[in-house]
Amino acid sequence: SVTASGSRRHVVTRYDYGEGGVEVIAEGGWLEAEDAPFTMRCTIEGTEGSVEFDLSRDPEIEVVGSDGHRTGHPEASEGGTGYDGEIRAMIDAIRDEASTPPVRLEDAADVARILAAEVASLDNSTAVDVVEGP
Repeated sequence: SVTASGSRRHVVTRYDYGEGGVEVIAEGGWLEAEDAPFTMRCTIEGTEGSVEFDLSRDPEIEVVGSDGHRTGHPEASEGGTGYDGEIRAMIDAIRDEASTPPVRLEDAADVARILAAEVASLDNSTAVDVVEGP
């Protein structure tokens, strides 16, 4: 299920994967100014530390141990951005005539269902179950 709060310009969403599942909290916003920079950050917390991604930092990825020690991982950004990787994967699949593309239409439909549940939660101020596809 998803529970969203805020507005369509700035939303915080909690994704609940059920009993024993992980908890994901995502925050997104759209700035009004035309010259506002695009930024992206992510923190993944684990039992022994965290992994931080920050598009504006070099290196973009750092591992932070439970003792607070930070280790940069510039090798994680070699070869371009995640967007570059997505494009390369699709081009490779076309070139290699892969029988299964790296991303399927069903994946896009799943994302659409999650986003629709997020908007419904935001509009109704309540948790919304995500309906699974076929």
